[in-house]
Amino acid sequence: MKTTENGIALELIDDTEQLKILAEQLHRFTEISIDTEFDSFNKHYGIHLQLIQVFNGSTCFLIDPLQIKNLDPLWSVFNNTEICKLVYSGANDVDVLKRNGCSPRNFFDIQIAAELCKWPVTSLSAVLQQEFGVKPDKSIQAAGWGNRPLSSRQLAYAGEDVIYLPRLKELLLPEIRQKKLVTILQEQNIKLESASSKDYFPKLNGRQRKTFSRYSQQKLLALKVLVDEFAKEKNLPPYKIVQDSFLEEIVQDVQLFIKQPFPENKFHYSINKNERFKKALLNLVHSINPAIGWEHKNRRKE
Repeated sequence: MKTTENGIALELIDDTEQLKILAEQLHRFTEISIDTEFDSFNKHYGIHLQLIQVFNGSTCFLIDPLQIKNLDPLWSVFNNTEICKLVYSGANDVDVLKRNGCSPRNFFDIQIAAELCKWPVTSLSAVLQQEFGVKPDKSIQAAGWGNRPLSSRQLAYAGEDVIYLPRLKELLLPEIRQKKLVTILQEQNIKLESASSKDYFPKLNGRQRKTFSRYSQQKLLALKVLVDEFAKEKNLPPYKIVQDSFLEEIVQDVQLFIKQPFPENKFHYSINKNERFKKALLNLVHSINPAIGWEHKNRRKE
């Protein structure tokens, strides 16, 4: 069994029998801390749950959903309304849990409490450094959680996301009560339960809507939709097929792309092997009328 720097035990749970035993134990608690690690259109298409952290006050359990296919025993704990789940900025955790068949209930979101109390910093890493002098290594987070086995540093980092939540609650609760914010906090925590799992669909960002004319927006969005379909087929995030910035360049200079289509340094290597996608994209590019102009009227006046 591994431990964190402050001596908290870390236990990896990576088979069904271990999970069943853990779930039986957790049902005896009235409060636990939870967190998740997931890939959101980073290395794969879509949102994929890759690790679940649960802290019962003495041991941090790191549950591997890539190895355990049936997570129902754990979901019964998360769905239990008699057990309070401490989370930090839990909306994304609720979303990914719902995508995996869980309907978690009864939250206490530490970040919501910190914002209500007007703490000067509200990101978890900043709060941990401010309150406990702990500085999480963010490079570990960037490394991703899909590879196995997870390193000791990854396991320790994952544990830090939950083991400090009970202490943060102890710091915040007196202030919440003093400022008469209990009801507001309860309302916000209940809203967290109903956070919906949102379907992903390609869309333009604010800068693109401001920069491009209505006509060019439609063409740019059509390009993004086509790239998204191919990305889903290849189980890759769309940005790995082609960057948004290059799709913008296509709309801005259609003729240049037609003369020099599919430069290797702009598209994923698999594009050259897929004539169906190349034909569909070229047909779409040929449908763009450069005479209409790609710029938004307000932009041209600037």
